Amino acid sequence: MNNSNPSQTPTETITTASKPSEFWTVFFLSLFLGLFGIHRFYARKFLSGIIQLLTLGGLGIWALVDVITILLSKFKNSAGVVFRNPKPKVAWSIFAVVCLLGIISTAANTKSDNSTDGSFGSPASSSHESARQLIEDKAKEEYSGKNVDITVDGPYASEVYTVSIEDHDDFKTYTYTAKADEGAQAVTSWELTDTH
Repeated sequence: MNNSNPSQTPTETITTASKPSEFWTVFFLSLFLGLFGIHRFYARKFLSGIIQLLTLGGLGIWALVDVITILLSKFKNSAGVVFRNPKPKVAWSIFAVVCLLGIISTAANTKSDNSTDGSFGSPASSSHESARQLIEDKAKEEYSGKNVDITVDGPYASEVYTVSIEDHDDFKTYTYTAKADEGAQAVTSWELTDTH
């Protein structure tokens, strides 16, 4: 004769999974605000949330582990309720897209920072213009508003550059010799030597 206690049966069949809306809330909080531990505050894990906030998500590593744990339906709240992933393919796709956008954004920012380091994309260790660029800028300034082609050759002996300016409006070519001081960021010599 089996005398089971009916009051114990309901406790054995209680579900410990969250509602789908709770999963999506904790997932998006961890994905976008994980560095600040906001998803842990939502899950009522206040102590670990404060630690995560102070360490910026364990320098991002802890926050990333939390996102993956949530995606794998292994993240629980303080009462032990699991945040079950109702649509794994959708959630993982969102995660992949956000990661990809982050990588693209970082690469674009790095490229932008590198392009401002030198003159016109040339590698340089400082923002100073090279002597050649200073002289080319001087030629563009002298012939501003005209249809010209500028060629800078050199440096030759004594750091002298030869500047050839082909003026398509006047059908003439002007030749200059020039010097520039990179330290002072200035053209120190600019002399017309030939016109033809």
